[in-house]
Amino acid sequence: MARRYKDAPTYAYVIAVVGGVCYTWASFLTAATVAHFFDWWERNSSFTGAAVFAAAHLFIGGVFGLLWPARTWRWGVWLCLVPVCLGALFEEDAGAFFWFVALTLAPACAGAYAAARLHLKYVGAA
Repeated sequence: MARRYKDAPTYAYVIAVVGGVCYTWASFLTAATVAHFFDWWERNSSFTGAAVFAAAHLFIGGVFGLLWPARTWRWGVWLCLVPVCLGALFEEDAGAFFWFVALTLAPACAGAYAAARLHLKYVGAA
């Protein structure tokens, strides 16, 4: 039988879901602001915004991966659960939806996994 992880309290999942919604909104606004003010070439503004948006999700996934490392990449799923489900409901273009998933879910899972593995490596648990 699979082992249940007891190191993450129940409130951590609530923080991840609610924080993921707030963080996605805030990172979208930050990415749009950075792309608008700090990109001198208008043709690259979407790339700059996407890079900032993905880096923000990489960071927040890493934070959760460091706090509760036993869940590794699953924190990325919890963080992006509501935004990705809302994107699936309201996005009409499948290509745009997959870009949204690539900029939110994939970096959050990668950040959580990398931070958790790094944490477990240096505390001697892995």
